Amino acid sequence: MPSKDLLDYVRLQRSIGVQDHDIKTALTTAGYNDSEILEHMSHRMSRPVEKKLKKLTIETQHVMFLSIMTIVLLVAVFIYLSYDFHSKLQQNAQQLNTSMKLLEERVDQKTSTLGTEVQRSTNDLMTEMKAMQESQQQSVTDIRTQITRLDTESKQRDATLTQSVQGLGEQSSSELDKLAGQLSQFEKEKVDFTKIVPTVKKSVVTVGTFGDFGVFLTAGSGAVVSNRGYVVTNYHVVDELDPLLIRMYDDTIYQGTLLGYDKMWDVALVVLNTSKQFMYLQWADSDDLYVGQPVIAIGNPIGLDATVTQGILSGLRRYIEDRPDVPYIQTDVAINVGNSGGPLLDKDGRIVGLNTRKIVGDGYEGLGFAVASNDAKRIINEIIAGK
Repeated sequence: MPSKDLLDYVRLQRSIGVQDHDIKTALTTAGYNDSEILEHMSHRMSRPVEKKLKKLTIETQHVMFLSIMTIVLLVAVFIYLSYDFHSKLQQNAQQLNTSMKLLEERVDQKTSTLGTEVQRSTNDLMTEMKAMQESQQQSVTDIRTQITRLDTESKQRDATLTQSVQGLGEQSSSELDKLAGQLSQFEKEKVDFTKIVPTVKKSVVTVGTFGDFGVFLTAGSGAVVSNRGYVVTNYHVVDELDPLLIRMYDDTIYQGTLLGYDKMWDVALVVLNTSKQFMYLQWADSDDLYVGQPVIAIGNPIGLDATVTQGILSGLRRYIEDRPDVPYIQTDVAINVGNSGGPLLDKDGRIVGLNTRKIVGDGYEGLGFAVASNDAKRIINEIIAGK
């Protein structure tokens, strides 16, 4: 270090309050010999310089004081903040502990309440399960009882059905024997209607009215059923006839009066306006009729008076679509326009039915229908009683 620099160093160190022996030690360590050190340390600064350095030292001390005070203040602030933070931390910790205790108390309370509710629910469930078990046991008992009852009823029905089948077999056998007997009787009788036709045709009439030039127009047929001149026929035959005329087998014409009718059954009753007595036909009991029974029809088809056709009864209690409440007798006897209202007769000349209609069309043949004698007789008796 140059001499001037070394001297400045020594002065600077002294100005900041460093002791001479410390300066000497530092210079010795730096490699200066004692003579050099002593030479430089013996010099003193000039008064202005010393004064200036002193002034500088005072300012430095002020700066250092301010720095120290700043540091102290900062430390105090830090301590204060640390203490405040610590206080708040302790306060928060206490609040947290208090909250935890309250939470634990609530949890304990809820746990206790929940346990009570679970226990109550468990008890209720056990009660319900016990009730369901008892109900199921009762249901099983009821089902077993029903099975036993149904088994007993089934056995009873089986026994009844067996008896019914046996009875039906016997009945069917009996009916077949009866039908065979009837057919056999029919073959034996070899019904000959020629003996009764001359007599019964006298009680079969033609129903009609006068047309142009006084010509008699045929509307249908009828049968005298009383010596007082009661004539039974179809309602559709006499409907709208004016005048209503009845022509006898001997061509005698009488004017008739309509006493009454049943439109659904297509039955009408006419009385002849005369005091003369007439031959009449008897009624047969239609409940005694059987399929295959020989019958004849007498009427006036297309104006051919007293036409006789022969056949059998093809069926009993037949229902037709447009007359679902009327049980007809079915026959294969030829019935044509003009036969309506005429009698269907058995071998004894008794009325078994009132010829009413037939089914016509391609593929149909021998489908004639008559109102049963018991039904026709009931209706005319009601008409007479009403008069």
